[in-house]
Amino acid sequence: MEYRGAKIQILDIAGPHPRGLEGEGRGREVLSVTRSCDLILLMVDVFETNVQVLEEELYLANIRLNQKPADVMISKGNRGGLTINPTVKLKSIDEEMIADICREWGVLNGTVVVREDVTPDRLIDVLAGTGSTSRVSSS
Repeated sequence: MEYRGAKIQILDIAGPHPRGLEGEGRGREVLSVTRSCDLILLMVDVFETNVQVLEEELYLANIRLNQKPADVMISKGNRGGLTINPTVKLKSIDEEMIADICREWGVLNGTVVVREDVTPDRLIDVLAGTGSTSRVSSS
């Protein structure tokens, strides 16, 4: 359907199966559809469904509700090692852990600019490209 020049597709899908990540109840198929969404609206029966369970299941499937992508810019380089440049005081993670996580994800050379206090999970989301936009660039 179209609304004010924007094309909108509405999908009514079943809620996640309790063990959907393990492949039960076509859970992976349901979760894969939600990854391409710009908006997720949870409609639940207040007497039967626990919204926190749904949010947790989506979180475990790397779908982040009500979160902006972490403000981390990663520029890959060809040589020179890895440089970590935090612009804020880091409380949830230290520079050494950032470097270790980046190396684990194959970023061996380049610059990592951290503009907010991120958690290891949010940094991994940036590296995996599971945020709403991928913030890793190659030079």
